[in-house]
Amino acid sequence: MVSTEYMSNYIDSAFRADLLRDPATGLDFLHFSIVPRTASFDTLESRGEHFCNFQLDVSLRQGSSVVYQYSKDFPVYFPFKEAGRIRANGISIEDRFPVIEGKYRLVILLQNSAGKEFTLAEQDIDVPALHGRPRLSGTAVGYGFREFGPDAVLPYALGGRKLLMDPSGTVSPRESLSLLLSCSGVTEA
Repeated sequence: MVSTEYMSNYIDSAFRADLLRDPATGLDFLHFSIVPRTASFDTLESRGEHFCNFQLDVSLRQGSSVVYQYSKDFPVYFPFKEAGRIRANGISIEDRFPVIEGKYRLVILLQNSAGKEFTLAEQDIDVPALHGRPRLSGTAVGYGFREFGPDAVLPYALGGRKLLMDPSGTVSPRESLSLLLSCSGVTEA
């Protein structure tokens, strides 16, 4: 639900969702990234920081039934000197959650309490059976990887390496293309 005080402040966004098999568990996870085209922020003069608070509401639906749903807050604080970079590049909100075989409609509502803004993203998701023919999935393209260690549980990360990406697919000519994908149903033979 979007509160009436937010209704006139819709913000367009870039969005991407990818299905990746976790090699450690063998389970499929739906990874997503959403970046509002603009974001308002408030000021904490005493700390020399700007801030905004994003509330993320995610639901996975089959027809009119909600089969999975959760909410999460993403408070963001940054120093005054970063405001120009944040305005130019936006703030990426990313997450992941496990999914099982089926056809779904993913609905993501992201609300920013600073400025009373919201954005919405929707996408059909088809999660194939865990066993079956070999397949590649989650072919996400980014501009590099960051090491976080083997125990890190992050969106767009496998084996302790997180893909750095922009959901709109933007890559600078100075950056190298990086690819994250998973394969399943492949045997040693």
